[in-house]
Amino acid sequence: VRLLLCSRANHLQQDRNGLTPVDYLKSCEGFPDVSSNVKQIMSDLVEGPTQEVAVIENKQVLSACFANPRCNMVAFQTESTVGVYDLETSSVTVKKVLSKSKASGIRSMAVNPKTGSIAALIEMTGDSPSEVVMMWPHGEIEVEQPLQWCIQDGASGSKAKRLPPTIACSRSDAPPIIACRSSGGAILAWRLHSSCAQLSSEIILAED
Repeated sequence: VRLLLCSRANHLQQDRNGLTPVDYLKSCEGFPDVSSNVKQIMSDLVEGPTQEVAVIENKQVLSACFANPRCNMVAFQTESTVGVYDLETSSVTVKKVLSKSKASGIRSMAVNPKTGSIAALIEMTGDSPSEVVMMWPHGEIEVEQPLQWCIQDGASGSKAKRLPPTIACSRSDAPPIIACRSSGGAILAWRLHSSCAQLSSEIILAED
């Protein structure tokens, strides 16, 4: 069935017994030992059909989001790279390496599909741990100069389990708002100027 999806075949085509691939999948639903792969394929077919299957060579894709209103461009993130995949041409249109050191890595990515904005949170480890936020207001990661600013970790010596650092952005046409949870546990938000050329304010919503 996965091969049918990848080759864009008609998964409702009946065989000589009058059954479709979906019928065969549904016939397995009641069995207790149905694998997670079968459940995933069933979900793809019945609830949300798979649009594309792609492999980024030698990289593990950690997150992916639609990057435009037409939903034909997908922004993706690996530990060191952000990029954009075009569903219409089935190809990566742009890929940018943000981290070349084992002492740093991209921990989270956020996208506003209405404006195309892409934001990434990069964590720096070592003697002076910190996070760097990079944002491309129009999503042109190859040619656009990103806004970037640093967050001092501020983490205490506590070894209490913390939630991983993450980033989010507003999803409207209004001047962007970026929110972030740092590795130190603080939650911050920034509002950008209407021109998206600089930050207009910073708010600390919660401290560790």
